Amino acid sequence: MHLVSEDQMFRWSDSVPDGAWVCGFSEKYSRSLDLLAAATDSTLQTTPGESHVTMWSALRESGIKDVPLRYALKGADFQAYLKRLIRQSSDLLETYGDSYHAKEFVTIRQFLQGLVQCSINKKELYRIINSEDERTGALKTFIPLDSGLLPATTYSQISSCSGRLTITSGPSILTLRKDRRSLLRSARKKSKLVQIDFVSLEPRIALSISGNNTCSDVYEIVRSNALESSVNRDVAKIATISSLYGMSPRKLAKLIGDCEPSEAKKILEKIRKYFKISALEGRLKKEAEKDQTVKNHYGRQLSVENAPKHILVNRFIQSTAADGALLGFSKLMDDFSDRGLDIDPVFVIHDAVIVDVPDSSMREFLKIISNPLSIPGIDGSFPVATEIIA
Repeated sequence: MHLVSEDQMFRWSDSVPDGAWVCGFSEKYSRSLDLLAAATDSTLQTTPGESHVTMWSALRESGIKDVPLRYALKGADFQAYLKRLIRQSSDLLETYGDSYHAKEFVTIRQFLQGLVQCSINKKELYRIINSEDERTGALKTFIPLDSGLLPATTYSQISSCSGRLTITSGPSILTLRKDRRSLLRSARKKSKLVQIDFVSLEPRIALSISGNNTCSDVYEIVRSNALESSVNRDVAKIATISSLYGMSPRKLAKLIGDCEPSEAKKILEKIRKYFKISALEGRLKKEAEKDQTVKNHYGRQLSVENAPKHILVNRFIQSTAADGALLGFSKLMDDFSDRGLDIDPVFVIHDAVIVDVPDSSMREFLKIISNPLSIPGIDGSFPVATEIIA
C-alpha cells in the first residue's frame, strides 16, 4: 500500500497515481523525491530515526522482513515521522518543482528507464576473456545471464560534475573498447543493433547558443566565416576545439605546426569572437562568484568552486551537450513510436545511442535519421552518423 498526499488530504492506495512524485523505490519511478533530494543536495530524511533502523536490521538478521512501517512504530512516532517527511517533500517540490530537475532531468530519466536488454556473441566473448594477452576488465561485465540476455545497465545522472552519465551497475559500455561493440547482438530475430552518433555536438551546441547557424559542417562554417578561409578545415577544427576549452596560443601553434604563437593567438581571438566566448565567460563568472555554481543551458546546477574562466565554459558546454544529446535521443524515440516503429534504445554512450532496429523498420529508420535531428530547447539542426554494429 502507498500513502498518497494530495491537496493536504491523505489516502491509502494500492497503486501510484500517474505523474506523482514518489518517496522510496527511487530506481523504479521517474519522479523520485529521493533522487531529487540527492541531485540538489537537499534534506529528505526517509527513515524514522537511527534507533528504529538498528531495530529493523536486527529483525532482518533474524528472518523477519517486510513489516509495514505503520505497524512497527508507535502511533505518535509514525505520525511525527510522516509529518516530517511530508514537510520536507513539500519544501523540496516548492523549491525545485518547476526547475530543470522536475522537467528535463525527469524526461532523461524516463528515456533511460526505457532502455532494453540485448544479447552477445557468447562464444567469442569467452574466447577473448580467456586470452592471456587481453585486458578484459570492462568485457567481463558483459557476461550474460542464464536467459542469454545481458544484465540491465543502470546509469547515474548525478555522479559526474558535468552531468555526463556514469554507470552504477551492469555492462560497462562507456569503457568498452569500440571494436568490441561488434560482439553485441539484438535480443530479437531479424533485427540489428545500430549506433547513432551526434556529429561534432559540443562545438555545434556552442555555435547555436552564440546565435550562429548550425545546419552544415561546423568546422567549415568556422573556417569560412570566422577565419575568412585563411586556413584549411583541419586547422579550423583544431583551433575551434582549442578556443572552446581554453588552450593557449603556444600549445595551439605546436598542434598546428609551422605556425607562430602570435599567429595562433589571432586565430583563437577570431574564433572566440565568433562564438562570443568572452560574453559567455563573463556571465558564467558572475554566476560562479555568487554561490560557486553555474547553470547549464537547461538550468542544471554545476559545481565550479574556484574554477578558472575557461573551465566554466568547458563545464557549461559539456553539460549542455550531455543533456541535449539525451533529450534529442528521447525525442527521436518518441518520433519512432509515433510512426509505429518498434525501435528500442539499448545503450547510451555519451552523445551516441545504440538502438535495436527490426529489419522490417530499417528502411524507414534510415530515412528518418538521414536528416538532421532537433534537440529540445536548442535552436538549429544536428546531423548524426550511423553504423550497424551487429
